[in-house]
Amino acid sequence: MVKVDKETAEHNHKILLEAADKLSRRDGLMRVALTDIAKEAGLTTGAVYARFSSREALLASGIKAGFDRMNKWLGGIPDAATYYREIRRIGRSADGTIICPAISHIGVARFGSPEELSAYERGLGDMLETMALWPDVDGEKGARGLLAGVMGTAMLETVLPK
Repeated sequence: MVKVDKETAEHNHKILLEAADKLSRRDGLMRVALTDIAKEAGLTTGAVYARFSSREALLASGIKAGFDRMNKWLGGIPDAATYYREIRRIGRSADGTIICPAISHIGVARFGSPEELSAYERGLGDMLETMALWPDVDGEKGARGLLAGVMGTAMLETVLPK
């Protein structure tokens, strides 16, 4: 096993999380293989296993990274009206990646591992906490309604494009 310095190890960890987040949002959690993530990150599967004990552990960390990214973005959104407008405007990245991990990973509730489900639930909870603070949202109940509406609209637009 090749030893890497701390800086390289941290860099490898970061790019693996980014690759897991991106591929799982673009292709769907169930379709992403560990080898796909390693290839996207430009690393070997050995480098992946040096950082993560399993595919599920890597994907759970990728889910967390996606929600961390989303929550950082939400922190700059002033209200629900802006969020709704922006999430519908953006929708997907140029590479086809669904922007919102709450939408892209909805299937984890039914098909994911316990690790993946835990990461999804924590990320979704953090997202709802942020949204509940907006002045045009009525606390957590309003945030849940807003997110459910956006997720439903996104799912419908996936099936029945504009």
